[in-house]
Amino acid sequence: ARDSALRARVLARLAAAKQPAEDPEGPIALAREGIAMARRIDDPETLLDTLRNGGSAMVDLGDLNERLLVDRELAMLGEELDNPVEALRGHLRSVMDYLSLDRLNDAFRAVHACERLTDQLGHPAYTWRAVALQALRAIWEGRLDEAEQLIAKSHELGAEASDPNSEAVHIAQTLRLLQYRGEFDAQLPVLERLSKFSFGNDIGTAIAQIMIGEEHALAGRLELARGCYDPEIVNRLLRLADDSIQLSVARLAVAAADVDLAERLHRRMSVNRDHMVNGGVFLMVLEGPATWGLAWLSQLLGRRDEASEHFAHALEAARRSGGRPATALIALD
Repeated sequence: ARDSALRARVLARLAAAKQPAEDPEGPIALAREGIAMARRIDDPETLLDTLRNGGSAMVDLGDLNERLLVDRELAMLGEELDNPVEALRGHLRSVMDYLSLDRLNDAFRAVHACERLTDQLGHPAYTWRAVALQALRAIWEGRLDEAEQLIAKSHELGAEASDPNSEAVHIAQTLRLLQYRGEFDAQLPVLERLSKFSFGNDIGTAIAQIMIGEEHALAGRLELARGCYDPEIVNRLLRLADDSIQLSVARLAVAAADVDLAERLHRRMSVNRDHMVNGGVFLMVLEGPATWGLAWLSQLLGRRDEASEHFAHALEAARRSGGRPATALIALD
């Protein structure tokens, strides 16, 4: 078929619509094809459109370095074309890419770009996300009273904009705040909200179940955690290769004492052992070093020396990045 702006746009839009797919590589291949076609026809507006939708197909699922290149280009092209909405989208996605790569200084520079653009746009539909990014950083750095205020402000702005995505972010950030404070009983009504929240697809519902099990495990409610463990759901999520849930699955694997799952997850997480796990643009929580999860898995598998090495790496990564609560928890582990 001949190259055209319409065909490039349709390919990228189709790629985004097909995710999350059982095999995410199929839609990602369509996204690459659409973006490449847009480059060939040399139409900046078409390229912007394909980067937006093609990038959507890659969020949390595609190769991290490839995603970063796509998201940075979307941000820069949006700026060049005086399109602050698309520039914001690119910067927001870039924040999560940089966090995953443990490039926190770059991530926080991208946060400042998001703040600049949301000030320019001046609408709560955009502003709530910038405030949520500030809350993410405050939670990670242990400024918990400030984080509580930012979480509330973000949620208020999101409600004003009638954006249901703000509810998911509010739930995720509140759960992590309460965990860091040790207020585990206060998590229970928030977990009830999470159990009733509609993510719009079966994958989202499955992720919610994993998140609920993880929080029960962290709070020491192991029977409730095991009750959330469904091997079929876990295996389906692992096939997606979604790195954003790996720490959650690792915690649940340990709670369920599933050695087979621990072995498979250990192999997968070892590939990205230098990464930091975060909840992506949908949850906006920085969870911690991948080696933290590898340490738990190694303990379950009886590999004590390996677990010690992973804990040491995780401790240094958390300390270097300013994650005071995570540093304390890793030291305790």
